[in-house]
Amino acid sequence: MTFSSVSAPAHSAPLSVVAVVGSTHRPSKTAVLVETILDELAGALPVATHVVHLEELGPQLAGVLHRRQLPAAAEAELARIEHADLLVVATPVYRASFT
Repeated sequence: MTFSSVSAPAHSAPLSVVAVVGSTHRPSKTAVLVETILDELAGALPVATHVVHLEELGPQLAGVLHRRQLPAAAEAELARIEHADLLVVATPVYRASFT
């Protein structure tokens, strides 16, 4: 099945699509892949997209033991992930390890 064969009801609100890019640097082949996937989805369905980059979010998670200790920006990103209609997650793999 391709994205073009998927359709949403004409009256529905755009799907909330959140993508998480697990690369720890930019530029990144993983980020390019995610952007391509989001572009394909946007060509087939009404979507509202947001991309979370682990390289930006990761340092905000360091040393946090409880969610209430998160900085507001990190909490907002996690909330977007939790409330997404569709989650796209991509990570590079190097020597059988991933982010």
